[in-house]
Amino acid sequence: MKIAHWTHEWAIAQNLVCIYQDVIASTNTHAKMFNNSKDSVIVTDFQPQGRGRGENTWVATKKGTSLLSSWVFLKEYAPQPIFSPLVGLAVYSALNAVFKLKDLSLKAPNDIYIQDKKLGGILIEIETQGVVNKIIVGLGLNILEKPKLKTATYLQAGKKTELTKSKFQEFLSQLYINLDQALIGARGSELSAENRKELLKALNQNPNLKEKFTNILKDGSLVLNKKTISWLDL
Repeated sequence: MKIAHWTHEWAIAQNLVCIYQDVIASTNTHAKMFNNSKDSVIVTDFQPQGRGRGENTWVATKKGTSLLSSWVFLKEYAPQPIFSPLVGLAVYSALNAVFKLKDLSLKAPNDIYIQDKKLGGILIEIETQGVVNKIIVGLGLNILEKPKLKTATYLQAGKKTELTKSKFQEFLSQLYINLDQALIGARGSELSAENRKELLKALNQNPNLKEKFTNILKDGSLVLNKKTISWLDL
């Protein structure tokens, strides 16, 4: 039960509301039902009905081995569409900063990869409650083990040293900072030049790409040699 317990302990130390149960069908669904009064984190050891975008589902791993979480932010403004690429970049940057991972990449619009294998996924949902917007960032990351899928990997794959609580909680702190910065950036409608540069690098490092992107536009659209794809259409 290690990963969820570490996350719960970290959240309490940060003065965040944290809902922790050993089994939650879907943390994003639970976050929608929970009546938040401040920023919060929903975390569980096991998520049997985890959701991805559209009809996609999250394939469960052994209890306590993955970060199964939803990060809930309450804002008086609705983030602009660039929030989605900014969240991907927030997760990517936090992983890189703390774990110095080789071959880490993003796959638009919501997946994190190491080499050609999927490490995790993101599901963003926004609900309006009067004058307040409930912004839910669902994040699942395989940490200590991976599901029984040939296309999946996990953070500790090939590592000779055991993951420590302090190292993982350092990642959570960096992630929380990055998500907060993503929310600030998404008050506007345009990605900064630095964001676009970092996104282009993160996306083009994915070896599964059939064609490299040549540019990222200010609205997050992806430019290929002969066409441009809106991030919202992915």
